[in-house]
Amino acid sequence: MVGIPKEVLDEIDHISNRVTIGAFSGIFLGAAIATYRGFPILRTSLSVAASCAMTGTACFITERAAYATLTSITKQDTENETMKVVASHSIGGLCGGGLSGYLFHKRPFAGMMLFTPIMISVALVEMEVDAYRKERIKDLLADRKSKQSLDSITKLQSQQRDSSTTRDEQHQNEK
Repeated sequence: MVGIPKEVLDEIDHISNRVTIGAFSGIFLGAAIATYRGFPILRTSLSVAASCAMTGTACFITERAAYATLTSITKQDTENETMKVVASHSIGGLCGGGLSGYLFHKRPFAGMMLFTPIMISVALVEMEVDAYRKERIKDLLADRKSKQSLDSITKLQSQQRDSSTTRDEQHQNEK
């Protein structure tokens, strides 16, 4: 049996994480709207959460497709990684926003104008979080290395103390 490639599963995981965040945000946004306007809270929250999940799916699927296309065209060029991320999120905002705008209000341009800046903001936040994560991993590895060095120094000092104590005991026994 042929399995699904790991890269495809990673992309699905990437999309599902963002859609889940969007859906949970929609629950709280729906509760706020329902409270403000006097609508039933549960029904409004679930409706807004479903809308957020659908628009998130439309935007992030097109974003991931654009990123994969840009990556395959540029042959893994890591020099322009920031540009690829921002460009793919822009394309996701344009395509996903246009689709969502058309489906919800029959106005695709309005959806594009709404979701493109949102997706670019998401790209900037994702890059900052990724930079923080990489820096934190680097710090943890440096701490681990320094701790291992400190442990080895402590072990050497302990061995030296033990050997000097043994020598002192031998000198006292000789006297």
